[in-house]
Amino acid sequence: MAVNLPYDEEKLLERIAEHDQSAFDEIYNSYYERLLFFARKFVSLESAEDILSEAFVKLWARVAQFKSLPEVEQWLRVTTKNACIDELRKEGRTQKKEEAYLYLMDDREAHELYFKSALEAELFGKINKEINKLPPLTSRIIKLSFLQGLSVDEIASQLNLSKQVVYNKKSLGIKALRLSISDQDLAFLVILLLGNLDSLYLA
Repeated sequence: MAVNLPYDEEKLLERIAEHDQSAFDEIYNSYYERLLFFARKFVSLESAEDILSEAFVKLWARVAQFKSLPEVEQWLRVTTKNACIDELRKEGRTQKKEEAYLYLMDDREAHELYFKSALEAELFGKINKEINKLPPLTSRIIKLSFLQGLSVDEIASQLNLSKQVVYNKKSLGIKALRLSISDQDLAFLVILLLGNLDSLYLA
């Protein structure tokens, strides 16, 4: 999946080779979410964030060696994959982790999952952008419900609201999102969720 960047590739790579921080930030912002979605299939959120922090530090030190953005992305993908393998080895054996380890060792499968993760990250990004446009309380309730998986009772307790208020705000939020998000994006998201919610490792 192509990444849309505000600079042409050659100029951006030249700036990165000169260790231009703002140019490097463009790389970071373009690839971070898709790499995080990929790593989260196998390790905890905390471990995934640590893995990516280290990967981008390493990238900063050697970025001048790359001749194209696809090379940069491939290096980040492989580095993230290998770090996930190392993390699974350290965490000890369970059936789930053993399955995840074997999956990552198959580069074809891992490569395919990475690009599915890229699509998933892009769709979630679009939806999250629309959620943030909702009134603050509605936005928070929608995030607690769909992004954190809390029930109406749990949200009401956490926000000190009545269940009816939570239900009403949630319903209004869903209606607003249905108007702002294309049916195609929603359909793709549902397909991805159905295929990926039983990820090999969810911590």
